[in-house]
Amino acid sequence: MNKLLAPFSLGRPVLITYVPAGDPEFSRVILDAYLEGGADILEIGLPSGDPYMDGATMGSSMKRAHAAGTDGNSIAQVLIEWLPTAKRRPALLWMCYADADFTDLEKWVEADVIDGVLMLGHHPEGFDQRLAALGVALTVFVPWEYTEADEKLARAATGYIMVPTRPGQTGTGTAAGDPSFLVKKMRAINKNVPVVAGFGVSDAPTATRIMKSGADGVVVGTACIEALFAHGNEGLRDNLQMISRALKASDKEVKR
Repeated sequence: MNKLLAPFSLGRPVLITYVPAGDPEFSRVILDAYLEGGADILEIGLPSGDPYMDGATMGSSMKRAHAAGTDGNSIAQVLIEWLPTAKRRPALLWMCYADADFTDLEKWVEADVIDGVLMLGHHPEGFDQRLAALGVALTVFVPWEYTEADEKLARAATGYIMVPTRPGQTGTGTAAGDPSFLVKKMRAINKNVPVVAGFGVSDAPTATRIMKSGADGVVVGTACIEALFAHGNEGLRDNLQMISRALKASDKEVKR
């Protein structure tokens, strides 16, 4: 089993969290706070100069990292130095746009710092096959209004499929979205991989509500950055712990 899918074998909802990699506003010590908060999968943000799918908070973070010269090799080096000190090894997903440079992908795989990739936009020719040959899981994002091309990509997924809880860009927002129809559709398209939901998952009540859609887990992105800005590592850890507890409680409620 690919390391990216290992958390889904634990028999409970999975907590996936976005890491603003290379954003000069934060240091790498935030990685420990994610683990202390209960994150199962770290979604490492590979910077882009045009993060069109992301709202102001995540988009600005990506742009700052991009302007600072952050690239895959610098992110890989941080992970190489951090993982031996970590209390446990989380699954590592690299999230990026199609402008990302994967020249050194083989080197990152050899260093064991990448388990899966989620690329937004048109994938370069042969990229998916390259991932498969290296044993890196292809994770797919399917938008609210998806196309046949999105369905085709979802069928090819070997990592999880992510769906949004509502239309639009990333961000905490206030709209109470319901991704139930997308979760059901993606399960029918690809029965071999988990389906998770993101966009607007900011706290325990939101996570509990989203789990009623039948998703296998939730993705927390913007709320991680906002917690870091507002209350530092402790704020991030505490908010993730509350979400993690809510996920476990919602799972027990479903199994009754």
